[in-house]
Amino acid sequence: VYLLILYPREDFWWYGNLQNDQKFHSKLKILNSSQNNTWRILTQEGALDKFQGTLMKINGIYRNYLYPRNIIKFIKNIKHSKFIECNHTNARIFKNRYKSETSVKARRFRHQSRKLLFKTKVVLDNLSIPFWLSSGTCLGYLRQCDIISYSQDVDIGVFVKDFNYQIIADMHAHHLYLKHWFGELEDSLELSFVDQQSTLKLDIFFFYVEGDTYWNGGTQVKTGKKFKYVFEKFYLCWTSFLGLKVRVPCDTKTYILANYGPNWTIPIRQWDWKSSPSNVKFNGYW
Repeated sequence: VYLLILYPREDFWWYGNLQNDQKFHSKLKILNSSQNNTWRILTQEGALDKFQGTLMKINGIYRNYLYPRNIIKFIKNIKHSKFIECNHTNARIFKNRYKSETSVKARRFRHQSRKLLFKTKVVLDNLSIPFWLSSGTCLGYLRQCDIISYSQDVDIGVFVKDFNYQIIADMHAHHLYLKHWFGELEDSLELSFVDQQSTLKLDIFFFYVEGDTYWNGGTQVKTGKKFKYVFEKFYLCWTSFLGLKVRVPCDTKTYILANYGPNWTIPIRQWDWKSSPSNVKFNGYW
């Protein structure tokens, strides 16, 4: 049995690791439970989509207990509910050291990035396509719990096995128009969309499995060169970013180290996607 104490956060329910609560023993007694009986005490933080509840009928009488209306969806969600919090202490240190931008332009970019990420989440969630923060957007999450104001776009990752041609039509319906299709479904696929309202760009990098690694590709159009960015295999966790429930690699630091190297904590405004990443490899020509 799962014992969950749910707290409202932004657009989702959050629950904590009960064993991190010094008073959890006394709280279990109040609930007439214990660590040794049938209750299973969750040992991790988690995030669940908000759901509607239905009153439970016991012995023909409706009691003051609720159960999720869509039980199958709830059970599926709880199996993949692990949540990690952004390190706000490190983010404050970073912002104090480098003075986060507070200009009108920077605030506008943050607002537009959130709107773009929200629309992307609506489209991909409706298509049951898992995605995670990737590249510069993931770097901003790990380093400063925020979007990087000079990055100029939003980056996400998707496993190529989850690709669906319906993405393009559904993005279009939300005023996100396909700007570039790089690569092929079998090799180095990358899609770029532009938000009609803000002209902000969304890059979707598709990831492939190769042995015990994942990789995504890049294409230089004028030369036909292909590039490969290799990562250790990773698992996905939920987090809160810009007030939205989104996924990141659970071991976010290892993911970022692969892409940005040991100096990932230092802002770099001049970045060449063909040579700057630590994990980039030349991958032939088209």
